[in-house]
Formats: sequence, structure tokens, C-alpha cells
Amino acid sequence: LMLRKILSDENSFVLVELLRDVHPRVKIAAINTARITKLQATWPFLVELLGTITYSHHAFAALVAMGEEVLTYLEKAFHRSGQTADVMLKIARIYERIGGGTAIDLLWDKIDDPNKELLSLILNSLRNNKYKVPAERVGKIKNLLELTLGYTLWNLAAVEELSDVPANSHIRQALNDEIKDNFDRVYLLLGLMYDPQSISLVRKNIESGTTEGITFALELLDIFVDKEVRRKLFPILEDVPVLEKMNLLQDDFPREHFNEIQVLKQILNRDYNQINTWTKACALYTLYQHPNLEITDSMIAHLFNPDPLMRETSAWLIHGIDLETYNRVSPRIRREIRKDLNDVLAETTFKSEITNSLSLRFEKILFLKSTELFKNIPGYLIAEIVETMDFRMIRQGQQLFERLDRFPGDLFIVTGGKISVDGPDNYHTELSRGDAMGEILLKGTPASLVSGVVGAPGGILAIGSGRLFDLMARHDLVTKTFIEASYNIVSQSNVITP
Repeated sequence: LMLRKILSDENSFVLVELLRDVHPRVKIAAINTARITKLQATWPFLVELLGTITYSHHAFAALVAMGEEVLTYLEKAFHRSGQTADVMLKIARIYERIGGGTAIDLLWDKIDDPNKELLSLILNSLRNNKYKVPAERVGKIKNLLELTLGYTLWNLAAVEELSDVPANSHIRQALNDEIKDNFDRVYLLLGLMYDPQSISLVRKNIESGTTEGITFALELLDIFVDKEVRRKLFPILEDVPVLEKMNLLQDDFPREHFNEIQVLKQILNRDYNQINTWTKACALYTLYQHPNLEITDSMIAHLFNPDPLMRETSAWLIHGIDLETYNRVSPRIRREIRKDLNDVLAETTFKSEITNSLSLRFEKILFLKSTELFKNIPGYLIAEIVETMDFRMIRQGQQLFERLDRFPGDLFIVTGGKISVDGPDNYHTELSRGDAMGEILLKGTPASLVSGVVGAPGGILAIGSGRLFDLMARHDLVTKTFIEASYNIVSQSNVITP
């Protein structure tokens, strides 16, 4: 407190040295002091800390507190050579939080950025700041709307081309999640061009699924949406078969008809701004189940994909179907990556008779989607969560934690075995496969008084608080999931009375 009172531009080096300190508590205290004093000398260090797991959310709050004065420096940092995509996204979120005309203009200037997540962030920021797109900028929103309508139609057609059988369940669900996101984007863009309340009413009526509701929504849109937009929008929103939608929009969004193998291969080849990584991984998984599948160059190319989920799933597919091709191509993969792939494949092969071995990232995502905590989160978000998780074996009789607040991981999911958890006021619950526990999920029960002992051997997937908070900051659905879970976990536990 005394340091905060005497700090100034002349002696800001003192605070800068504390920001460099290796001790977490000292560094966090220094970040909080920087947030209060708003000294310009701290800005470079705060931006650097945005790229860390432990200090990112503290640095984020500090930079938001700086207000509009920090925007010029942040813009230079955004465009700095070698800047990571993660830090760029956080800078854009800081613009949203600061708000105001300058921040909104800086966000708008990035609307052509190829990063799909950045575009989503920008559009949501414009909506959250109640931005009314001026006439000279409407053309850009219309172009984005046209692209989104094209993506929506393609995905709707792909679902139709994949028969509704168990073997296609994962890919169909992934495509339906894509379609939901497509429609979210359509309504968001319409809300930026037209009255948001009217668009909200339109959406509510269309999603009612009734003929009356859809008819009313289209009649309402007909009043204020211009003719060119209506021509491409209405067939997508109308309650007509997908084939009819395709025929009506063939000139605007030409698309061939594909059989099942063809559409799965088309999914693999689509741009990442058109379809997400999880859907592509589901396509690889589904292809594995087709007899007499020939390995193509596009499948082999994914062995060198920088995304670990795609790389791993492709390796699993090729290794399982054409071992000779895998052995011929794999030496071209970077040595450390090849070793990781081979280790995972060896474990998967060894456990082929055992269900849910969770060796592959794909298996971990499917497992998490099957749990109560993650069942409503789409696969592409769970894929991000899996990248932040560590697997740990647990042995019978092991004291997993004496105090939950000191457990090295803010959240864990039981993949196998049993864990007995006890706390104050006769709090007791038994955790088994698929159950979740963590300080973030406890409501009204001090984590320092909660202990856990392994009752049967198995394993857990654990995620640290810094990574978890980062995911929650980036995705509202993740935040909503954990808030709802914190209210449910106590009611689901067994309270033993004396």
C-alpha cells in the first residue's frame, strides 16, 4: 500500500523490477499495483504476461483498467512481428472491455483478419457494445452474411448426404453443431445491420419450429430487409427440404451432390474458416469405418497438420488401414512428433480390446462429451479443453488431496476408478467414471476442508486454474457450464447425517 502511494513515472523502475520477480505472489501483487497506478512503464510487461498461463487474467484486468490511453500501445503490440494468436485475441478482448469509439474502430479494422476466432470475437464485441453499423460499412457485413449463408447451406446438405446410422453419429452431430453456429452468426450479422430487437423476435419465431411462427418471422423480415439479402436469406430460413433450398440457391451457392465417402473427403478438404477441426477429425474417424477405403494424399497431408488432433487422428486412420503407407510416410514427420504419434498408436493398438482407453485425443473428447459436465459443450470447444488437460493414474488407498484448494489442478474428471470425497457438515460424495470435482465447482463448501481418497484404482484428467480461466474468458458457454455445475454438484452429493 505504501509503494502505491509513492510510485510515479520517475521511480516506476521499482514496480518494473517487481513485475520481473520470479515469485508468483510478488508478481501478482505487482500486477495489481500496476492496475491501480496505471504507470505507462508497466505496459510492455503486462502485454508480455498476457501470453502466460499463471498471470494472463491478472495482466488482462490491469490493461483494461488503463483505459483508452493504452490503446495505441496495444495496437502496436497486436501487429508486432511474431505476436502469438493467443495474445492478439486477448488484446482484441481488451478493446471490447475498454469500449468507446476508438476501441470499436480498432476492432473493425481487423474484421478482414483470416483468424476465425478473432472474427467471432469482433462481431460479438460489436453486438455487445450495441454498435450500429454505418451505411459505408454495411457492405462488409453483407459480404460476411453471404459467406455464412453459403457455409450453412453446404453443411445442411452434408447432413442430408450422411445416412442417419450409428456409424455416422459423431460426424452428423459435429455438422449440426456447425449449423447451429452458422445460424448464430446469421442472426448476429442481421442484428448489426437492422434493429436487434426485431431480429431477436424473428429468431424466436423461427426457432419455435411452427409453420405460423416461421411465416410470421419471414413476413416481418420482408418489411425491413432489402431485396438482395432476402433472395439469399429466405430459402435458408424457410421450412422446406434441403434439396429445395439447394435448387433455389444453386446460382448463388453452387454445390455438387456427394455420396457418403465423397462428402467425408470434401469435409477434410474444406477451409478451416468454413468448418472446424473437430468436424474434420470426425470425418477421419468415420472414414475408418468404411470398408475398402483407399488412403488419399489429403489424408496423408494431415499427418503434417500443425493441429495435434488432426495429426493424431490421421495417423490412427492410416496406421489402422494401411500400415505400409504409414511406415513409408511417417519418417518424414519431425522426429519428436513422430515419437509421440508412435507412442499413442502403440498404446491404442495394445488396448484395442479395451473400450475407452483414452489414448487418443479423439477418445478423450468423446469421453468428455459423454459426461454430465460437458454434455452440452460442442466438440470443437472440448477439443480445446483436452489440449489443456493432463492425465494422471490413481492407485487404491492414495490420498489424492488432503485439501482440495491445494490440489495441483483446479478441476478433474474421473476416467476410471472411485474416489471418496469428504468435507465439513457431513459432506460426502463418491466419484466414479465421468464425475467431476474441483474448487470451482464447490458452492458454499470451503475447498480447504475437502479431502479425497482413492477407493479403486483408475485415472483422472486434470486442468489447472489458469488454463481453465482462460477458456472461460474466451468462451461464454464454458463459463455458463461451470456456473450451472457449481449449483448442481452439492445437490447431487450424499450428505450423511449422524
